[in-house]
Amino acid sequence: MVDLKYKKNKKFELALLSNYFLILSCVFLPLQFLSLKVSSSSYDLSVFFVIGFIVCKIFYANISLLKVLKFILVLIIYIINSFYLDFSDPGRFVSAFTWISFLLIIIFFSSDLNFDAKITYYFIFIPLFFIAIYSIFEYMIFGVQRPKSTFDEPSYAGLCFYSVSVGFIARYYFCNIKKFNYLLFASIFFYAGVLTKSMHIITFLISLIFLLCSTKKFSIIRIIFFIILIFVLIFIIILSDIHYLNRLNIFNPKNVSLLVWLRGLDQAIFVINNFPLFGTGLGSTGEFEFNSSSNKLLSYYKLHTLNLTDAYSMLFRLFIEVGLIGVIFFLYNFILKYKNFLSISKNNMKNQIFCFFFALTLIIGILIKEPSYSRSYVFLSALIYFTILNKNNIK
Repeated sequence: MVDLKYKKNKKFELALLSNYFLILSCVFLPLQFLSLKVSSSSYDLSVFFVIGFIVCKIFYANISLLKVLKFILVLIIYIINSFYLDFSDPGRFVSAFTWISFLLIIIFFSSDLNFDAKITYYFIFIPLFFIAIYSIFEYMIFGVQRPKSTFDEPSYAGLCFYSVSVGFIARYYFCNIKKFNYLLFASIFFYAGVLTKSMHIITFLISLIFLLCSTKKFSIIRIIFFIILIFVLIFIIILSDIHYLNRLNIFNPKNVSLLVWLRGLDQAIFVINNFPLFGTGLGSTGEFEFNSSSNKLLSYYKLHTLNLTDAYSMLFRLFIEVGLIGVIFFLYNFILKYKNFLSISKNNMKNQIFCFFFALTLIIGILIKEPSYSRSYVFLSALIYFTILNKNNIK
């Protein structure tokens, strides 16, 4: 009896601690200036809070033995493949293995990772709102051309601002009570995102298409009309700034970021052609020779190692390190959660709707051009997206 009471108290304490970890992971999401710098890698503090949350949640969870065996089997396959091909050094392998393992835990054991959607909504929205306002001040008062506020790069800031904007549009779109402040906040975050001149304006567009296609309120004709309207808006912004045009000119690429992205594509294509099923192993990105015309131009600029070991895109990096099998597994689970969202009743789910589309937008942006496993938005977006629709999260 005493042991049972002790276990219940311990479970309650871990549940309470997991809530603190979740809050901290949301608060520290944009505070990338506090990240830990180790060699050439940067580790956001938010990542460690997410891991703390996961550990607390699964410690007393009734986890299916079959799930555990599947999880272990996947890891064993990729460990064997990595050691057999031997492209990555031990340090890079251990790092990639650690982050991939925790991402797999989120996907495999998502039903055991429950949390309060309302708390998550507020602790995502409030810190990012003040940071977005500060970014606007950076631009208007201090004359910063590409404000980044507390983020490492304007691109990261833009991705988070656009993600919150989509979250509020979704909140307005699906909720029975239409509130003007939802659109007001969406506009503020969208403007803050535009100021960063981040190419994640394309991510914003793609995410809105997901949103428009996830409702039965509009006819196909009206959805097509709104998609065309959004396209026109985005491309007016893009065409008005040479910065965007340089980043999109794939026919005559000279922009460094575009060249790095194209080189990542070349690296992924090489792996798909030569090591299609399981890739070249964890931590192997940039550790083997491949042909790329972009690499020659980058060498000319003396930037031949820039983003070489991360491929400048999470989708490219997944193709390289876990192959078609790993990419299909991830996309299958991603689409499964989206289909789950389409099928459920959305009444009284305004917090879940915001969090779901916030995370969906982050994931789309990460797949396009944010390749580092250890950044805060990677883990937090995966955690929210794959677990927010759990029955216990409907609050």
